[in-house]
Formats: sequence, structure tokens, C-alpha cells
Amino acid sequence: MATLVDAIQRKQEKLTESHILVGHIQKTCNRDGSNILFPTRTLTMDSQDIKSIGCKDELLKAAEHVRELDLACNRLSSFEEVFKILCWLEKLESLNLSQNPLGYHISDNQSSNSSFDEDTIGLLSTEGEENIQPMNSSELSIQDQNYFYFNKLSSSKSNKILQSKHNEIDFSPIFHNESMNDSMEKIKSTNHPNDDGVGSNGYLKQTGGNEPSAMKTLPKHLLAPSELALNSGIISPNKVFPCLSVLALNSTYVPWNWVIDLLYRLPNLTDLHVARNNYGAEEQTELSSDHNDDNDATPLPVFPHLHSLYYSDNGISNWWTICRLCKHFPGLEQLILLGNPIEHIPFPQENSHTSEHTTTDNNNNNNNNNSNNNNNTDNNTSRNTCYHQCLFQNVHTLGLSETLINQWESIDALNEWMPSLTNLRLGNTLPVFQSWIEPDCRAHVIARLPKLTTYNRSVIDSEERESAEREFVRYYGQMDPDKRPNRYWALERRHGRLQPLANIDLSPKQHIRVRVTMSGKEIWYNINVNLKVSQAKRHFCNLFNITNQNEMKHLKLFYFDQVMSQIQGPEELKYPNRNLYSYQIETGDLFELVQYPDHR
Repeated sequence: MATLVDAIQRKQEKLTESHILVGHIQKTCNRDGSNILFPTRTLTMDSQDIKSIGCKDELLKAAEHVRELDLACNRLSSFEEVFKILCWLEKLESLNLSQNPLGYHISDNQSSNSSFDEDTIGLLSTEGEENIQPMNSSELSIQDQNYFYFNKLSSSKSNKILQSKHNEIDFSPIFHNESMNDSMEKIKSTNHPNDDGVGSNGYLKQTGGNEPSAMKTLPKHLLAPSELALNSGIISPNKVFPCLSVLALNSTYVPWNWVIDLLYRLPNLTDLHVARNNYGAEEQTELSSDHNDDNDATPLPVFPHLHSLYYSDNGISNWWTICRLCKHFPGLEQLILLGNPIEHIPFPQENSHTSEHTTTDNNNNNNNNNSNNNNNTDNNTSRNTCYHQCLFQNVHTLGLSETLINQWESIDALNEWMPSLTNLRLGNTLPVFQSWIEPDCRAHVIARLPKLTTYNRSVIDSEERESAEREFVRYYGQMDPDKRPNRYWALERRHGRLQPLANIDLSPKQHIRVRVTMSGKEIWYNINVNLKVSQAKRHFCNLFNITNQNEMKHLKLFYFDQVMSQIQGPEELKYPNRNLYSYQIETGDLFELVQYPDHR
């Protein structure tokens, strides 16, 4: 079992090993950093069987200048080791931990076939039932504290944490956020002058007596990452890592509430990769009917610096789950949902709290006339649309390839959900595309989304857009008005009512019906004009049951053009590799096989 330090040293030895021995004099280091093994920005250590980090001094000597570290496909199973990397490599900007067993369900402390004991299950179901008072954001010492607020998270559907299919029990939603509340309380306590919970080195003392009851009882592998690092004395309560901007946790099966816990410590994270973590295993599909997530006023933790979220292959099938997810990231610009089984994207629906507000207004103003009531309804509808647009107001790039979208209305809905959408990737395998040819699919997508500038990584120019929109108007102009999408009417006002184009096929014919004669016998035959002369001669010989190669050699092939043959006679086809279409063959032309004697 290797450590990161050992793996780096082995890699350095392989890069510097030589079979040529040259005498040299060892010089002393004359500047800082000159003795670092890898003074480069990027260090790739994937698939090295790494389970721990190793000695701090050796790591700094080996990789102090590293900005991008790739540790994918190793055996790191504890976030204690992850926080050691973040603390020791302070200049780290990108960290790839994909395919490491970091989730608690595959920890060494828990067998994959074992169950939790009854005391632990009882604790998980009862802890956190008491009211948790909201914190004053001014008391936080984490960067951007005004964005990191957290109130009591109730058991409403909108706040349920999606679990991995590997989990053996269904944790209560309150427990999922208990560790984060405890972390925030510890951060809060650091600002009190009488608090002696932090040692002189700035790390949390291991007193044990002041720890929350849940944290004292829970197994180590169930602690949230920050709580685990705090209890181990690796980080201080208010420790953050402002340099890290890219974090990859693909295929780690880290629970989503652990990801949220990590984001508190990474205030400047811009790119988050959490693909293939199966967050949709416990998804509540009934959210699509009642939309209770819209009328829940409970504040959620918000991370405005995150710009790119890669959420592919997580088994998410409900669009409202994506809406709930994006409430955490108001600054999101790029959202990749490749491979999630999303079948339908609904249009934004009116919120419950908006409906209640409308009802109250109507009761208090029951003397207004019908015109005023209609105006109020329009205003509320507009306000509701803006509410939903705020969830994705900055998203300009969306990836929905390999999903299960089966209706064109789902693509229309994107125009209302994402007003800034300019780059869309749908691929060519969606169920909605199965009965369409690829050029028509592209044209209809472009016509439905007016702000789109790039589709499937291909730029859309003004000429292509106009052609797509006109094709869209022609297609739906032949249908009944009630079957035309809303986008049709806007395009009809722009381009007018267009009639379908005439179907004119100018492509050259591939098969032509000709006459073939030999010894006074004539046969009509459909010949492929793409054949070469030698191939055509073989086909003609087969019509007269001539299969012997020697007999074919004694036959000449003549071509009679219906017009030119009357002027200059037939033309002998002497060139076996020449294509028939080069003779400009027409229907009814004549080919004749003539046998000539052997002069031997």
C-alpha cells in the first residue's frame, strides 16, 4: 500500500534512471525551491494504489509548487487524507479525486454486506429533532460569509438529500445537515473570547466533552468531511482553502450533503465534477406533481462562485430535482447533465406562494373590475416566470446528451427556464429524434431556441438560422393551428406564411433501363451506371449464360447512343476501368456483345 510521497518518489526515479554513469559534483541549493522533485504546475498520480499521503515534509519537498494534482483511480478512503493535501499544498488550484472510495458506504470500517447496529439507527432517526436557531452571518469567519447562511432544514421534500444506491438505511433529512450545523456552531464559537476550544496552533483541541452527542456516538466513517478533519486536528474550525477552484469527485459515491459540507471550506470553487455518484437512487418522483419545493421558504446554503457543475450519469429523472439543485448555485453558467434519464422538461408552473398571494389580493380588492383582475393575473404570471428564470438566469451552456427526452415541448421549455442559453448539446440519440433525420432535428432545435449560437459544438451562423426558421414555418404551417408550437407564431410574423418547397430531385440517376443484344437476342436490363466497363460486361455476359472467362475474353462490347450512333455509328468500350456514367447513358440505349475469332 503506497503513500502519495512514495509514489512521487518512484515516479521521479523512473524519470531520472539511466544506464550511463557520469561523474559529477553535487552542488548545494542556492535558491528556494531548487530541490523540489517536480517544480511543474501539473502532477498526475492516477492508478498508483495510493491510500494515504505520507510525511508532510517529504510532500512539500516533492510537490510544493504543484497547482494541479490528479489522484484519480487510487485507494484514498478518508477525507482526513484529502484535507492533509489541501492544508499542505496551499497553492493547489485543481484536485482530481475521481474513482477513490471516499463514500462512507464503502469505507474500510463498514462491510458492504453488513448493517448498522440498532443504536446507530436509533440515533440517526432521533438526533436533530430539536429546533436549530439560525446563525448570525456576521459571526462567521469563513470567506464570503454573507453568502453562507443555513437555517433549520426541515423534512420537507425540497430539502431531502439524494442517497446513493449503496446506502443500507434511509437517513433522516435532519441528520444529513446536522454535521454542517455542528461545523457552523464550532466556527461561531471561535469568535467568543472565553472559548478555549482551540489550541495555540490554531487547531481544534481534542477535548471530547464539548462535542455534539451525535458526533460522539456516530462511527468515524459516518462523519461529514469537515467534522472528521476537525476531530482529527487537521484543520481549525474557521479554516478555508481559497486557492482551490476545481474539484473532481466523479464515481466516489460521496453523499450530496458531504459535498455541501466541502463547499463551505472552498469559497472560490468554480468547477465541480460529481458525475456517476448515483444521487438519483432515492429521488422522490412525486415532486413533479405538487412542486412543494417552490413554496418552501427555508433558506438554503448558497455558493455563488460555482460556475460549472458536471452532474452526469447520476440517475436523475425528475427536472424538479435539477431545479432544487440549482438553488444552491445562483452563479451557475455551465450545467452538464449527460446520461441522466430525464424524459420530460415541464414549462415553469405557477408557484403555490404566488397563488396564495394572488388569492389574498383578489379578496382584498373584490371591488375591482374584470379588467383589473386580468391585469393582476398577467403580472403574477410574469412574476412567476421571472422566479423560475432566476434559477438558471446565468446558465449559457447546457448538456443533455444521452438523456431520454421524448417530446419537442421539453426543448421549447428550455427557452423559458434559461433565458441566457446560447450553447446546447443534445447529441443525436434522444428518443424525440428517432423518427427524424439529423439535418431536420438540428433545424428544428435552432428554430425553437432563438438565442442559441452553438448546437452540438457547431457554430450557428445567421444564414443557417434563417434557413432553419423558414423550414420550421413551412413544416408547421401545414398542420392545424392547435398543433403548432408557440414559437411558430413568432416566426410566422417574421418570415410570413411560407408554402412548402417543391420536391425537385436533381441528383444523377444510379440505375438506367437499357437494351442488351447478342446474336440477335435482345434483353432489357437495369444497369448501375456506377459500374466500370469490365463489371458491366460481366453482368451482360451473365444475361446470356456466359460465365467462362475465356469466352468473355473473345467478346467485344459496343455502345449505341440513340442519337450519336446514327451519325458516327457504335462506340466500342475499350477501357475496362472507365465508369459507365461517363458515357452519359440514357434510358433505351443499346449495348451489343459481339464475338470475334481467335487468331492463334
